[in-house]
Amino acid sequence: MIQLTKTFLYLSKVKFLIFFSLFTLLYFTTITSPTLAATGDRYLCNRLQAIKLTEKIKNLQVKPFEVNWLKESIEIQNGPIFNNYRYDIHYSNKNSFTAANSTYAAIIRFSEMQAVAYLNFTFSTPFSVTAVLAECKKMKN
Repeated sequence: MIQLTKTFLYLSKVKFLIFFSLFTLLYFTTITSPTLAATGDRYLCNRLQAIKLTEKIKNLQVKPFEVNWLKESIEIQNGPIFNNYRYDIHYSNKNSFTAANSTYAAIIRFSEMQAVAYLNFTFSTPFSVTAVLAECKKMKN
């Protein structure tokens, strides 16, 4: 029981640090160099960092995947855990969105700068947290 409590506290701390770091990065990059991303845009994303946290930290290999920004949702194609699901957009502006899928306990944060965008995907279960940080480039339609 003590080990389970320690594991839970460890995962909570790591999850908070990941979210805070990524949110700060996305917030400041959005303020300094906004662009005009929009519904209908497609992005090719490459993994920068991908980890699964349980009692241990495991680095994950993630192949490039696509993000399609639809009117009220986004769709991931050829992705890892979150492949071919639609995520409802809960917040969006000209160059960013936050989307979620409660069925899969997943949250996606996306922010585009001048030439590149960053995507943060988090998937959590009672015993693990999977986080993917990816760099995305707009694809030509």
